[in-house]
Amino acid sequence: MSRTDEIDPRTQPNLNLARGLRILEAFDSEHPEWGVRDLSRALDANPTTIHRLLTTLENFGYVEHSRNSQRYRLSAKVMRLASRYAEQNPVQDVARRVFEELSGEFEHSFYLGVLSNFEVVYTAVVEGRGALKISTHVGERIPLHTTAIGKVLLAAQDGAFFERFIAAAPLTRRTDKTKTTPEALQEDIEEVRRSGFAVSLGENFEDIGAVGVPLYDAQGGVVAGLSLGFPLHLLTTGRLEITALVKLAQTLSAGITYRIDGRLP
Repeated sequence: MSRTDEIDPRTQPNLNLARGLRILEAFDSEHPEWGVRDLSRALDANPTTIHRLLTTLENFGYVEHSRNSQRYRLSAKVMRLASRYAEQNPVQDVARRVFEELSGEFEHSFYLGVLSNFEVVYTAVVEGRGALKISTHVGERIPLHTTAIGKVLLAAQDGAFFERFIAAAPLTRRTDKTKTTPEALQEDIEEVRRSGFAVSLGENFEDIGAVGVPLYDAQGGVVAGLSLGFPLHLLTTGRLEITALVKLAQTLSAGITYRIDGRLP
């Protein structure tokens, strides 16, 4: 995690608010609860500062404090914000319906994700019916450089964004196939721009592959990435084929776009 004490005041004029938001982002599937000292170590911040900010968040109802364990967790008030977001942004609801309608053509996993800082955040997930599953949920954050959705979203950004991403987010190795140099990742991004789709074969999880395509708005901008996840062995056995997966992903993207505003890409 990033240092909360090193938030740049030139880009974040309200440092306390920025630090409080960093605290909220620290709660995830791996860390549903935090103690003050654990959280201060994870964020490399002063425990007194973390305690003060957590108390403020508790007073406003965004976190809950267990008096028995002395640990904090997110409260239901966060879900109110999420529901308001969903009301104003129906893309994820439409995507989920389209995913479910076409689940008969693909028994594995469907994902929709958007760019958030230098990560992907899942906004819609439909888990597959197959035996091999990766536990994933809406709101989970995943790396840009190891995933098909991430590469689709990176390809939609300009060179300045890529440079900021490389400077701010280390290309962590998730598997032996993860691209961990800017040059190798840049090659992948250029290929996505040429082909219109991204492929990740065992780069995020060793046994999992994914094909990703963009979702466009009315002005032609990329607003999200869509991917299909599957067990890698299905490629080697010939039960799945990349070209067919790309076609299905593009069909899904077109179906979502049409449902939202009647456009055909």
